[in-house]
Amino acid sequence: MGDPEAVRGFYEGSIGTTTIPWASWLPPLGYWLLFYAALYTTLISIAVILRRQWVEHERLAYPLAQVALAMIEDEGRPSLLKPFFKNKLMWIGFAIPFLVGSLNALHHYFPSVGQIGLKTSVSFFGTNLPVNLNFLMLGFSFLINSTLSLSLWFFLLVYTLQQHVLGLLGIDTLQATLGPWSTPVTGHQMIGALIVMVGAGLWVGRHHLAEVWRQALSKKASADDADEIMSYRSALLGLLVGTAGMTIWLWQSGIPAWIAPLFVFAALVIFIGLTRAIVEAGIPTLSPAMVPLGFVVSGVGVPALGAKGMVASAYSLIWVGELLVFMMAPLSNGLRLTSETAGNRRRLLWGIAAAMFITLAVSIYYTLHLAYDYGGVNLHNQFFGQSFPSYPSRFALRKLSEPSGVSVDGWLWTLSGGLVMALLMIARQRLMFSAGWTMRYIWFSIFLAWLIKLAILRYGGVGLYHKIRPFFLGLIAGQFATGGLWLVIDAFTGTVGNVIPVMF
Repeated sequence: MGDPEAVRGFYEGSIGTTTIPWASWLPPLGYWLLFYAALYTTLISIAVILRRQWVEHERLAYPLAQVALAMIEDEGRPSLLKPFFKNKLMWIGFAIPFLVGSLNALHHYFPSVGQIGLKTSVSFFGTNLPVNLNFLMLGFSFLINSTLSLSLWFFLLVYTLQQHVLGLLGIDTLQATLGPWSTPVTGHQMIGALIVMVGAGLWVGRHHLAEVWRQALSKKASADDADEIMSYRSALLGLLVGTAGMTIWLWQSGIPAWIAPLFVFAALVIFIGLTRAIVEAGIPTLSPAMVPLGFVVSGVGVPALGAKGMVASAYSLIWVGELLVFMMAPLSNGLRLTSETAGNRRRLLWGIAAAMFITLAVSIYYTLHLAYDYGGVNLHNQFFGQSFPSYPSRFALRKLSEPSGVSVDGWLWTLSGGLVMALLMIARQRLMFSAGWTMRYIWFSIFLAWLIKLAILRYGGVGLYHKIRPFFLGLIAGQFATGGLWLVIDAFTGTVGNVIPVMF
């Protein structure tokens, strides 16, 4: 952006006019849209390549898709309502978050109305650990493998204990030096664990991947891609073109040519690993304990990046920093839903692509419109103030002021995380190491669901589990419906600050 007045207007608002200076914005936006085209092409291609392995061969749970699948499930005879909407247990489950959420929402309008608190905390080895009851996570966690849910809450407690021990030993005193979400030790362990988890997953699916390769090269191969939204040949070509485009873009932005592929590698490991965790564990969103920025800075050192490369690397946080917005997990859950549809699925590709880019275009327009209308300094601090917008430059400045070389300790902690994950996978295939910040706020709901499911399976068996299941599906549907309902009500009444927690 080379227009100081356009920048000033963005933050201070335009006096007397709300016209967006598109001539100043189109060049940088066009440059970024090229990158997002390559990124989205890569993510769609990977999701298509992995769909059959995850859905049909490994039969992952996809808890986020189970409610939608239950809603469209038929009972074998004509009826105005699907069985899901006739189930009394589902409506009982639906009513709990609906009543609690609506009561708390009314409290915002009428303070005399009582409020039901769902959040507290406990002291655990000197750490204030949140204990939150989240109906959404209670429902999702009931649907997943019990061993997996055990590992999620158990390793969060192990992680908390580890942080306490490292603090006592003085090993991990520099907080958030390699990214915005965690400590260096935790971040290195997480990226090591993800590399092993993704690598092991690709090894397990090697026969499917070999069939994908053969199908892409020859129509005579046994794998059939007619039920995919794009052919395997197109998916492999998209993966190649997309990753090449991302690498070239990063290189042109200032990252040295030999480091750019390392950046893309770290990003894809995180995308695939977190997507696998989401579709298997039912966690609606996850943020990594380390982003590619931290992995590269620690792995190759600041001098190797140089000043230009350091600044360019820091701005990778725009697309791989806050992964509440990354697209691969929604894509994979959407492709799971397509597995239950008949007919030609190739047309869905254009619908997905259109939805992604229309959403992106509308978001860009309204971000600029709100900024020039009200002034960015008057809008949400997290997106316009001293939080996300300024973090990349602050990070780069800090690292350039105190340049560090290759972190041997970082590589050792990365290796330790990989070894622990390897041992866990050898001991039991479905264990998952959890150290992202999001787990701190949902671990108790996962623990509660694990405990309830354990008791049901032990004393009532699989039959009771299937009878109770609609209740937990109702919890999920009720939480989403309540949040959506009050969002509409608040929009019509002009009310702000009435937050109906869905995730945290």
